[in-house]
Amino acid sequence: MIIDTHMHLGEIIGYCNYPFNIEKQIQVMDEVGILYGFSAHNIAIGADDFEYAEDEVAKAYEMSGGRIMAFHFFDPRETDRSLYFMEKHKKDPAYIGIKFHPSMSYTDAADERYRPSWEFAKENKLPIMSHTWDLSLTNFKQKYSHPTAFVKYLEEYPEVPFIMGHSGGRYNGVRAAVEVGKRFPQVYFDLAGDLVAAGLAKYLVDNVGDRRIFYASDYCMMDPRTTIGTVLGADIPMETKERIFWDNAAEVFGLSEK
Repeated sequence: MIIDTHMHLGEIIGYCNYPFNIEKQIQVMDEVGILYGFSAHNIAIGADDFEYAEDEVAKAYEMSGGRIMAFHFFDPRETDRSLYFMEKHKKDPAYIGIKFHPSMSYTDAADERYRPSWEFAKENKLPIMSHTWDLSLTNFKQKYSHPTAFVKYLEEYPEVPFIMGHSGGRYNGVRAAVEVGKRFPQVYFDLAGDLVAAGLAKYLVDNVGDRRIFYASDYCMMDPRTTIGTVLGADIPMETKERIFWDNAAEVFGLSEK
């Protein structure tokens, strides 16, 4: 079985998605063997509708029998509003971590406005997952999510597990993420998104070890079978593939059923 640590509920304007609803997500998970999926709602990230996202998270958790869980979304431009929903659901089993997206929030990951989310994660023993990416000439806002931008908080909050969503993105972003990961053992890496570089999984295993890498798809924007192929086709031992598909995330997020 598989844990998908980086999925999304809801469609997002400007991206090509599957025809999408919660039933479809459960169907896809069943087809490819994903037992648990962790979702950040696209409507909260891209359209600032926390209330709609809140309702969708509750529906997905109930309809999936607890298999679809969610990240609290933290927007540094709306600190009080973000914290309101985080506090409201801090004991809700549907929520399993915190997500931010510095590029979509147009706020550098080192900005002081993120501090409340790190404090919340520390106090409530929650992992943080963030979009990370390389510098881009065609998408300037990716600079806000460069892996090196997280060093400030990684130094201050060593007890908070932190997941580099997309493992830094493109080639130089991945290399930068790995160098950060070598400094900070609390840093993890997910394989979500259109990351198709040859040997990516092996490169991560060789440089940060086999216990800090998570399977992740970026569904509904990406087909989860793509990343399954990335792991299955990697030149790494089968036991390492099993750790990537299940064991690593199960240990960090406290899941036992397989």
